[in-house]
Amino acid sequence: MAEGRREAVILLDKNQIFVFNGNDFLTLDVPEAVVRDIDIVDKSGFDSLVDTFIKTKKLNSAPVWLILADGICFSKDVAETDPAKIESEIKDFLDAVPFDKVISKRYRAGNGVRMIAANQEYIEAVIEIFEKNGFVTEGIVPGAMFPGFSTRKVLDADFARYILGSRDLMIMGNMLSKVFLPANTHETPQEAPNKKSKLLPFLIGGFLLLLIILVAVIMTRK
Repeated sequence: MAEGRREAVILLDKNQIFVFNGNDFLTLDVPEAVVRDIDIVDKSGFDSLVDTFIKTKKLNSAPVWLILADGICFSKDVAETDPAKIESEIKDFLDAVPFDKVISKRYRAGNGVRMIAANQEYIEAVIEIFEKNGFVTEGIVPGAMFPGFSTRKVLDADFARYILGSRDLMIMGNMLSKVFLPANTHETPQEAPNKKSKLLPFLIGGFLLLLIILVAVIMTRK
């Protein structure tokens, strides 16, 4: 984050975009003629709508976190412990997400994995317009990372402040960073070549030589 610049939050839902800049909590309603079923059907109309909103509300550029509402996310819990089965289930899940481009990430969930995915083109369209207006994207985080998010009927400034105050959760949940896997699904490390086995004959030979010398020394002292 740039020093001295207050962070902002964009809460992205199916047909609403909420922006909290630290002071104001603003709402942009997105008509279905522009976005339908989490898919942009009028890109130029969407760009114009969001750009006009930013300029009309006089939103100052800031580092921004994009938070994805449950309504625009697809998720699947995988309870398998076999890495191969986990990968197979994740592939099947991602193949079933109904978008050409998908952003996804896997998270620890008990002893298994929770996979969360969303429409990458929708998210990129939002980021593109905000960045053209000077905003800098810090990360993209599913709202499910924040306790109580899923059960809230209304998103407001207080909850946006809570999100900004939950930096650890934002960093862990950031879909732009490395995946978080359960320990038992990490790739099995390959064993290093057994150098000792190659040296063993030399070590045994050296030991026998020392033993012979020791016996010879003892015999000469008698």
